[in-house]
Amino acid sequence: MIGVVTDSTCDLPKALIDRYGIRVVPAYINVDGKSLRDEVDLSRTQFYSNLMTYPEHPTTAAGPPAQFAAVYQELTEGGATEIISIHVSAKLSGIINSAQAGAKMGDFSPVTVIDSLQLSMGIGFQVLAAARAARNDASMEEIIQILDQFRPRIRTIAMLDTLDAVQRSGRVSWLQMQVGNLLRLKQIVEVREGDVLPVARVRTRKSALLKFEEIVAELGDIKQFAFMNTNNSIEVMAQFEVLFGEIIENTEIFRTVASPAIGVHIGLKAIGVAFVLGKD
Repeated sequence: MIGVVTDSTCDLPKALIDRYGIRVVPAYINVDGKSLRDEVDLSRTQFYSNLMTYPEHPTTAAGPPAQFAAVYQELTEGGATEIISIHVSAKLSGIINSAQAGAKMGDFSPVTVIDSLQLSMGIGFQVLAAARAARNDASMEEIIQILDQFRPRIRTIAMLDTLDAVQRSGRVSWLQMQVGNLLRLKQIVEVREGDVLPVARVRTRKSALLKFEEIVAELGDIKQFAFMNTNNSIEVMAQFEVLFGEIIENTEIFRTVASPAIGVHIGLKAIGVAFVLGKD
């Protein structure tokens, strides 16, 4: 049996995590002098409700290596003969470094640590693919091959409502934030090869949402599709989904709210999609 581990930035819906027995190691959110475990000590609802009222903007940190080692040990004791541990891009977080260090700390089954080169459901799709393959008795070599072929077909695109949280978390310069907010530009970004890169700047939210649809429509056949957001209303998400009606027919659809470990950096009312393209 192969055990599957990830971190809380993967944003895979809890029902699927439970169904496949995936172990999720929480990132840490530092709030008002306290270090809180993502989705353990601090829920998504609590975090987004309080984000703009914290005296100081929260920061994030990876869980300690010992936390990963403990999960690997539990899986081994539960019968896992090998473990695959899939995590957020190393270019965006130090989480994978903790996983790698943890993999060397104990006398447990061999651990293969994978850099997803992605964020949110861009990770989640890979974790789910690994878990489904493991459930079908695929070998570690087969799962790694599946992920290597699968990863280049994943796209993750998001629109930031404002640059305030990005600036407060130190991800862009003050000048860039001021210019973006002065012009009321909506920044559309894509996670590509582990980096978050600008795709377009659009003046209004309505235009930005239409730009989303245009970008996705140009990419071709889609097999899996996820809608993601940071605390947008049900009504806003419903309107957003309508834009993709024909594009996502006959696809596997997921819906998720981004974890606090992501929300710290992108702020409220961000909206995004992640999807898996069909094979050429």
